[in-house]
Amino acid sequence: MNFINNHLENIKEIFYHEIGHFVAFKIHNKNRLDFEISEISIEKMVGTKNGFGGSITPIFPKSYKNSRILSDEKLSHYLIDKYFGCIFQSVLSSDYMDLRECMLAFGKVDQEMINGQTLCFGRLSKRGRIASFFDDFYIYIKGNMMEEFEIIRHLNFKGLLIESNEVINVNIPLLEDRLRSFIDNFEKVYLEFYIKLLEIIKE
Repeated sequence: MNFINNHLENIKEIFYHEIGHFVAFKIHNKNRLDFEISEISIEKMVGTKNGFGGSITPIFPKSYKNSRILSDEKLSHYLIDKYFGCIFQSVLSSDYMDLRECMLAFGKVDQEMINGQTLCFGRLSKRGRIASFFDDFYIYIKGNMMEEFEIIRHLNFKGLLIESNEVINVNIPLLEDRLRSFIDNFEKVYLEFYIKLLEIIKE
């Protein structure tokens, strides 16, 4: 744990970011069998703001075939997933940083993927409205859900973060257990905002 303890604040920043993606994936795929997360990893990375980066690796069932049919529903879930990294990181960060600052500093890859998908779906002209929508989502959480988010801020890292050769892996089963109540309670908010976003995408 020495490596983790020596870099704990920087690691937390990335951990919170990956938790956002994790929560979006779990809610979106709640009723889809065998859709799981196999790995969340955090490691030193050149060129990032705090010297660390993270990744999350999903597992899909062998029978799963990703449809090439573009849909507004698919795009809406995709955007939520990409924005949730920085929404969670901004809400939980020890240093004040709003959503747009986070997207510039830590969410560059997410933003590139957002731009690519909005272009692919023919929604590039709505990028401004989409960004404003997620600003509102972030503000809603800051104003109404900080108590719920304290569950994440105060997670016990013992047994949760496993370090080997300066690469940190998250204990997925333990994370799922510790976040189960948060995800169950947050699902309603997720779905409410998903419906609002879908309306924007469909207009």
